[in-house]
Amino acid sequence: MLQETTRYLEGKQLILAVLALNAANGVCFVDLLGITAVLPTIAESYNAAGTIAWAGTSQLVGATIGQCLLGYLSDLFSRRRMLQYATLILTISSLLCALSGYPKDAPFLYTVRAFSGIATGSISNLVNIAQNDFLPVHRRGKYQGIQGISVALGSILGVMAGAAFSLSGNAWNVMYYMETGMAAVAFALIYLFVPPNIVAPRWEQVNETLKSFDGFGMLSGAGFIVPLLILVCQASSLKKQEAVLIALSVLCAVSLTVFMTLGFRDRKVRPVIPFALFCNRTIAAILAQNVLFGAVYYGFIYFVPLYLQVVREKQPVLASAIFVPYFATHGIWSTVSGLILSMLQNKGRRSYSYVLSFGFAIWTLAMGLLAWHSNRVASPLALFVVFEILVGLGTGSVFQNSIMAIRAQVTADLNAVAVSTRNVLRFFGGALGIAICSTVLENRLKYSMPWRLEWVSDTAFSRTPKDMLSPSDYLLVQHSYARAIAWIWYIATGMIALSLVLCLLIKDKTCPAIKPGNHVSEEQPAVRP
Repeated sequence: MLQETTRYLEGKQLILAVLALNAANGVCFVDLLGITAVLPTIAESYNAAGTIAWAGTSQLVGATIGQCLLGYLSDLFSRRRMLQYATLILTISSLLCALSGYPKDAPFLYTVRAFSGIATGSISNLVNIAQNDFLPVHRRGKYQGIQGISVALGSILGVMAGAAFSLSGNAWNVMYYMETGMAAVAFALIYLFVPPNIVAPRWEQVNETLKSFDGFGMLSGAGFIVPLLILVCQASSLKKQEAVLIALSVLCAVSLTVFMTLGFRDRKVRPVIPFALFCNRTIAAILAQNVLFGAVYYGFIYFVPLYLQVVREKQPVLASAIFVPYFATHGIWSTVSGLILSMLQNKGRRSYSYVLSFGFAIWTLAMGLLAWHSNRVASPLALFVVFEILVGLGTGSVFQNSIMAIRAQVTADLNAVAVSTRNVLRFFGGALGIAICSTVLENRLKYSMPWRLEWVSDTAFSRTPKDMLSPSDYLLVQHSYARAIAWIWYIATGMIALSLVLCLLIKDKTCPAIKPGNHVSEEQPAVRP
């Protein structure tokens, strides 16, 4: 039997807990965004241009596993304990990432990045869950924006530090020494200021608690998602390895069959993903949106630096600085949109559907304008900054608020698995987005450039060496990249437009208006175990 997972905090205890949680969340995004800035440098240092995409792929695979496992276990052993495990894993894996620069062993780095993914995926997921455990529904919007700020600050620090350390080919691993210290501080803050939301079972009770653990569901789910992510992200490199391709496809199909069979059975364990979630049209629509906007978001943050460095010929640090307005807008608007959401709820009006619809509408417009702008190499760069700010308004409206919309639809028993399912699908969408963007970029470059320049498209994350090309060839490469990236933004526009259409399926339950001195009770959720 699960304990009640909500534990409302007040005053100083609440503030310290929220700050500790978001400090860990910020470190998580330093890791997630820092890798995008140092990938080209690592590829050159390791002589691994053809395989460097595995550094991102392994991280996404690890994040998917971590969110499933630690988010699920947090209902049994407390959010605090799982957050401590996650920050400890991040501390160790960051140190190993730094040390991997000495033997320059690429497979070792990719393995360590998978463990970093387990940690960052788990931290991001558990912070979402834990912060809402401390707050009633009508107060969550006010505090949810703080997560957006921690995302923005961590992202800015990650991209700027990564760009700065990549200027010297031998100094990129210093970023991971810095990250090791930050993760250790986050561990200490979690230990000191985040109270457990439940009483963890004593050792003699652990065996009884684990009887409710859905081991077969976890294994079959991982057996489906992990091979699928590898197939999606590494499709082009696996074409020449037919045996590996077949093995991964068979494992994926068998695991999916087992997972679906278990999901429709009435079992005594607590399912890792309750299929009841998908019977609620609002939750099903929001989960589908997370796959779509996850694909667009990760494509955006991975390929904007490429656009700025190759098409606009900006140095890594300047390219990262130009990207800062997006992250700043995302953080600020996450707070503002949370306050707007709370204001609408306090007045007893529709809230989630309004805020999400606005976010997807402005994001759709922004991606369309970016596509138009990218096709015009000579267009003012100031326009790009305006359009990325519009993207920030979109992401700031939908990221954290989609979590609260899901939580409003489920009982406390399903909070962790519902949010974990959302985050797993967002990371899966991210892997899908990177794969789609890389494939589109490679194919469009090959289509638009003569055969003698096809080598330029060998890896999506490589820097095009200007000194190896004639001025006319380099100009051709620039224009080819501009057109290829415009294609990526057009596809992204279609995905976000579909997310906007799905808002029609979101049934927004209203809260009773708050009057002075009145206490607002929790909304009656639509989905129960």
